[in-house]
Amino acid sequence: MLKIIHQANFDTNNNMDQLIGVLIGGTITIVTTIIAHIFNLWENAQKSKSEIKKINVEGEVEYKMERRKKLDEEKAKNVQLLRYYQKSEEILSFNGLDLSDTLLGGLDLRGLQLRSVNLIKSNLRHTCLPHADMEGAICIEADLEGCDLGNANLRNVDFTGANLRQANLLNTDLEGAIFSKANLKDCRIEEDKLRKCILHKTILPNGNVSNNS
Repeated sequence: MLKIIHQANFDTNNNMDQLIGVLIGGTITIVTTIIAHIFNLWENAQKSKSEIKKINVEGEVEYKMERRKKLDEEKAKNVQLLRYYQKSEEILSFNGLDLSDTLLGGLDLRGLQLRSVNLIKSNLRHTCLPHADMEGAICIEADLEGCDLGNANLRNVDFTGANLRQANLLNTDLEGAIFSKANLKDCRIEEDKLRKCILHKTILPNGNVSNNS
């Protein structure tokens, strides 16, 4: 009788162990499946983000290229107008135009209205601009070597980093003009007028470097 009871207990324990094993195995399978599903969702979300980012970047590049194209076309038209001005007796105004990074060297633009015009990095070597009104123009890093600016209105013009070697600045209004890091070596200018300008690390007509702030 005791043997039968012992055998029954053994069978029961064995069945419980098997049941627990099955439950543990099933739980592990379920957890593994859930983890794999969560990982797939995360991976898909990352791919979607990458695709959206790629689309946004491509769209931004395309927009910038199109905008650049339009700006270049606009500047080309402005340069054509400037060249036309040389052959015209009309008094034309180019106030506020974008003429940055353009080739204007050698043109005769005397008396031209160029207030607040953008001439950043433009080439104006040996350009004739006597009596021009350039108040507030932006000439940062422009090349004005040998440029004739005699009797011009250059109030508040920003010549930061510009090359003005051998330029003519006689009888100009320079009040508030900025010549920081500009090169004025051998240019013609009344030195007392420089006191009205902003000079910082400016190469002066005599070749010395100004440390004024």
